[in-house]
Parts: sequence; C-alpha cells; structure tokens
Amino acid sequence: MQNHAIHRPRAPLARVAAVLLLLAAVAGVPGLVAAQSSIRGWGRNYFDTAVSQVPAVRVGAGLMMTWVLRADGRVFARGFDDIAYGGAPGSARVPPPPPGASYVDVAMHVRCAGILSTGELVQWGDAPQPLPVRPPGVDWLRVAVSGTHSLALRSDGGISAWGINLRGECDVPPLASGLSYVGIAAGAWFSLALVSDGSVRAFGDNTYGQRNVPLLPAGVTYVAVAAGARHALGLRSDGVIEHWGDTSFGQNAVPALPPGVTYTAISAEWHSLGLRSDGRIEVWGTYNPIYGQYTVPPLPPGTRYVQIGAGEIHSVALRSDGEVVTWGD
Repeated sequence: MQNHAIHRPRAPLARVAAVLLLLAAVAGVPGLVAAQSSIRGWGRNYFDTAVSQVPAVRVGAGLMMTWVLRADGRVFARGFDDIAYGGAPGSARVPPPPPGASYVDVAMHVRCAGILSTGELVQWGDAPQPLPVRPPGVDWLRVAVSGTHSLALRSDGGISAWGINLRGECDVPPLASGLSYVGIAAGAWFSLALVSDGSVRAFGDNTYGQRNVPLLPAGVTYVAVAAGARHALGLRSDGVIEHWGDTSFGQNAVPALPPGVTYTAISAEWHSLGLRSDGRIEVWGTYNPIYGQYTVPPLPPGTRYVQIGAGEIHSVALRSDGEVVTWGD
C-alpha cells in the first residue's frame, strides 16, 4: 500500500535507476530527464520534497513527530515511527483517505486522529479505542490527542472523548443551557475545553494541579488553551498567557514581552511556545535544553511566524512565506 505520508526507500533496482537518471542529467543526455524538475530525497529526518509543492495550512508537533497539513488536504508526517520510546508503530504513517476525500484537520501524538472532508473521523497509531458515534446532523470540527486519549469537538458545541480514561480525562463536564464548547486540548491524563463564555473546563488528572484553572480579572476571558505533558496554558483576550500545573522545569516562567507586544497563540508539550504579535516566538520550560529547544531560527527579512507547535524535545513553526521551520531534536 502506498504510504501517504513519506516516500520510503525503494527496491535496490529502483535506486540504481534513480542514480543512472541523475548521472544522465549531469552528462546532458537529451530527452532522458525532461520530466524531472527537482531531485527528490527521503530518509529518517527529512520530508519528501513534495511537502512544499502545495502551501501548508497547518503544522504541528506531537511527541517526536512533526506533521504538515497542506492546502490540498494531504498530510505529511515525519518522526520516530517504529521506535518504542519515540512513537507507536504506525503513528507517522498517515492512512490515505478514500478517493476524492482529503483531510481537513489532524492531530498526532502516540495516538493520532483526523477528520476527512467526507465528515468521517479516522484514527491510527497506538492502541486505538472504538471511535465515537457522530450524532445525526452533527459535524466534527477539530481533534486533539495525547498518549492516553483523544477528543473531538462537534458542531453542536459538544465534545466526544475516547481512550483509556483512567483518571477521568474522557469525562466531559456538562454545560449550562446556552453554553457550548469551542476549543479542546489533550494532555497526559487530563483534558482542557474552552467554553463559549471564555471560561475553561479542565478534567482528568490533577496530580500537578492541571485542573486548577486561574481566575481572570473582570472583563478578561480565555481565547485559547494548550495542554502539555503535566501543565497547561491559557491565552487571555488581552494577550497574556496564564499557566497552571507542573512547574518543575520552569513551565510557569512565561517570558515578559516589550511594551505593545502581546501573545497571539500558544502550544505546549514538555516545553511551551508562545507566538508574539510581532511574529516572533518565545520558548520556555523544558526539562533538558541540550536538544536546542530554545534555538528558534532567525526570521528572514520581511517574514514572521504565523503558527507554532511544541513536541517533546523539538518544535515546528509556519512562516508567513509558507516555509515550514523546525528546531530541536
């Protein structure tokens, strides 16, 4: 079956043919390489060149994987796919959608989930549990995953949760009449849900205070949430980041910003990322910085970062010129 995510090494004969083709190009043999416009490569640490042939609309990082959702609905994923400590077998092998369908959302960790343009929910990776049943007339909007469970946000304002549920991470709290859920995030054994009134519901494990959502000043609301391994982040309507949960590795050390600059997006795993209103990225709170998690690549003139994703010991970001940038290990 063709791999939808990354081109794998081909048979030896095919590799020989590829080398001969390249040599023919160098030698200038006419007509033999007319259909070739670039050199394509593959390997453990690199995307196939096809990932950049269509603009990316979303990027993300899960554990030791990086994924890119293109504008045409194809998903490219890369990372430790077959090594026990880095990902479950098959986690980075995105299943191809049925003919005529494409991905509209995806989330990847040890467990992975996606939403197809047909409205179907799919999953792959480690120990998948039975998928939730979609209520009649309801669409899936977004998915979130962790190593233990998965969440799906519905168009009726509800959340469907499935997985191990050892500590209540799948027990979605009911809401009062007139309220709905508008955002989701899945951490290790706990979940976060953003409510339409700007409040946050946290459920599941509370060993490190993951459910202790900070109260906000009058007139300020939450507009986004991010769940790390043992800590959580909430982005406020005034551009300030709130934090709660584990602080063992400086997860609470949110960098102060210059006057007039605010935070516009957040992401968390073992470390945290904050996207600034000036297009730069702040990084903090990692348990072992030797892997380069703090080394955000400098921006070329005239560009800015527009999306961010935090993995275990690496990060990914999308630039305004469409370039996907990664750093760390």
